[in-house]
Amino acid sequence: MTLQVSLFDDKTQSIAKVNPNGGLIVAPSHYSTAYYVLVDTAATTFEVIPAISDMNFIVTGMLIASDKSFATSTVAETLTIYEANPADLSVNTKTITQIDLLKNDRLVATALDLATTKTRTLVAIATSANVNVTLSGYYIDVQ
Repeated sequence: MTLQVSLFDDKTQSIAKVNPNGGLIVAPSHYSTAYYVLVDTAATTFEVIPAISDMNFIVTGMLIASDKSFATSTVAETLTIYEANPADLSVNTKTITQIDLLKNDRLVATALDLATTKTRTLVAIATSANVNVTLSGYYIDVQ
């Protein structure tokens, strides 16, 4: 007996596909874009992800790397990534992450699915200079 079934999204008019071996093709609904900034001045805000009106940004990954002039090998310095209103990057409206880093330290976070607030900028600020921040993700209108 064969059962005829189709998966169809009325909103996007998308139809699910089946590969030649009979497997359901599953793909991400969006692909990530990388956004990089070098935080090269202590206690200064740096825009990492710009806000887009009425859109949420979905963070899918983070790569944070301090260099040999950041902090020391025994005393950590702090990096904060937070949401801010695009008109005033100095006001933290919601902290995404705060991490203490040593000299030549790394944070790699993948497979994230973090939604930001609509029309918010993601900002990085550190208590020492010379930390590389790469965030990846995509914009979406979360209902």
